[in-house]
Amino acid sequence: MAALAGSSVKVPSCNGALIYAQAADSSMNAQGENTQFYTCLWQYEDGYHVDIYTQFDIVSGGLENLSKDLVRGLIGDSSQFIPRTIASIRNNLKALNAEASLVTAYPSNFESLLNNYQEQQ
Repeated sequence: MAALAGSSVKVPSCNGALIYAQAADSSMNAQGENTQFYTCLWQYEDGYHVDIYTQFDIVSGGLENLSKDLVRGLIGDSSQFIPRTIASIRNNLKALNAEASLVTAYPSNFESLLNNYQEQQ
């Protein structure tokens, strides 16, 4: 969607990663929203490191999007599900008895959102 709108899509480079996975949540495409997930699994001498990148695109503004923008103003957009998805990956790793800890998150409020999802499980 972003490429069609004239912006460039950035894809993380996982050169040398043991596993690279890409997933798209297209469930909200009709509402002008698109979420991409990129995951890289790196093997190290003492274990593994997982990098998760996300890209969220949204089309808004203009008369054709007025009703969608009004609804988003009331209930939010689908980007609110990104921390839940990342927390689910972390929790699934923990269920496999893998030590999983957050090293860093961007934007910074993602860390508190991820921790909230940990407490709810």
